[in-house]
Parts: sequence; C-alpha cells; structure tokens
Amino acid sequence: MLWIEEVVVPSVLGLMEQREARARQDLESWTEVLEQAQAEVDAARERFERARVGCEELVAVLAEESPVSAPVSVPSAGSGGCRGRLEQF
Repeated sequence: MLWIEEVVVPSVLGLMEQREARARQDLESWTEVLEQAQAEVDAARERFERARVGCEELVAVLAEESPVSAPVSVPSAGSGGCRGRLEQF
C-alpha cells in the first residue's frame, strides 16, 4: 500500500501544480486585458471631458454673438450634448 501512495500522491501534486500554473497564467492574462480596458476607458473619459469643455466654450461664444437675447439653456451631458445646445442658434 505504501508503494501506491508514493506513486499517486506525487502524481496528484503534479497535476495540482500544473493547474495552479495555468490558473496563474489565466489570471495574469485577464489582469492585462482589464488594465488595457481601463486605459481605454480613461482615454475615452478624457476625450469626452475635452469635448464637453469645447462645446461649452462654443456655446458661450455663440451666445455672445447671437442677436437673440434669449437665455441659452445648458442641458446635462446625457441630454443631447452639444448638438442639442447648438440647435438653438
């Protein structure tokens, strides 16, 4: 019986070590994918913020130049964006 335990135990341990190595590789791979996705999200947020600021500046300039003395509404970012604000000019 001792001989069987010596053969089986190292075999099981070897399989567990292989699974652990594969799991570690998978984790590293998914971590890299997640980091890349987060970098893309950060870049998209930065582009959105620059576009929002540019739109606000454009609306302000157009409001100053507009002969209409009606107040300019500034809707939130999710409600039509710059296009909605520019339609009033």
